[in-house]
Amino acid sequence: MAARNNPKREKQIESANKIATAMGEHYLAPDILFGRASGDDLESYTPEMLAISAVHCAAELAAWTGNAPRVTVTSLDNVEPDGVAVSVLSVTDHNMPFLYESVMGEVTSSYRDLHMAVHPILVIEGGKQPSLYSADQPSDPAHRVSHIQLHLAPLTTAQAADLIKRIKTVVEQVRVTVSDWRPMIPSLAVSPVARFTISPFSLWMEY
Repeated sequence: MAARNNPKREKQIESANKIATAMGEHYLAPDILFGRASGDDLESYTPEMLAISAVHCAAELAAWTGNAPRVTVTSLDNVEPDGVAVSVLSVTDHNMPFLYESVMGEVTSSYRDLHMAVHPILVIEGGKQPSLYSADQPSDPAHRVSHIQLHLAPLTTAQAADLIKRIKTVVEQVRVTVSDWRPMIPSLAVSPVARFTISPFSLWMEY
């Protein structure tokens, strides 16, 4: 988690918010999208780059139907940390345990050069602006949405298509695991080893 009371970070994000507002397009508040981003990552980004990324995030959220994971790879004009163009991988789906870890594992199995990695868990309800999920605030799990945005070294068209396919497979596997773990318990209950294995996972499911 990012350090709190960081004046430099706060000023950078405040500037990004003003720029995004001036762009006249829908955007996810930069403090929500980047509030927990690595300080080292943010060092390479101007407020303008953060604003453009926040607008892109809002477009991805608006395009997500809620029926299936949305996975895209695109380049964003003028988003060039340290002068290097990036390919932006966006993953949007209902919030699930292990989703971010699974996506990161698949991405880093092939691509290690990441410029930015953010994963806000949002609460999205009809007619309201997305808010950042907090365990301290009651919310319906059905309204919790994960949005993952990773900035990678530029990918070719073929690499992007392959990565999208792989990430969709991973997300579907996570979805199946999350939905199927409860029915598995009775069949595993006869085994002490199985009970020990499933127990930590079930704790994640009850969050």
